[in-house]
Amino acid sequence: MRLNLFWKLGFAFFALLIAVLLPVDFYAERALRRDYERAGFEQLAAIARIALAYPPEPAALAPSHPLDSAGLRGWVAKMAASGVRVTVIASDGQVLADSQSDPQTMENHAD
Repeated sequence: MRLNLFWKLGFAFFALLIAVLLPVDFYAERALRRDYERAGFEQLAAIARIALAYPPEPAALAPSHPLDSAGLRGWVAKMAASGVRVTVIASDGQVLADSQSDPQTMENHAD
């Protein structure tokens, strides 16, 4: 069976379309992913610089009682003003302060 001109042009157009779109899609996906990762790392670096510029008081990091951590909660609230969630966890996994939840209701983060 002979293919008429319409089908020949249709197949050629489709093949050309695929040959152009696949490399463009591959390049665009990689470029967008790279830009997204770079923006995320820049945001994390900015937040880390803020946290380093305003470290919490050493006494606030080791409260004698979980309810005595007003200074630490204040620091967490100040850091959370940057738009991220901040959670301070003790070495035993106990949550000392959190910017979005009550630390007493949170589970142990040791595991």
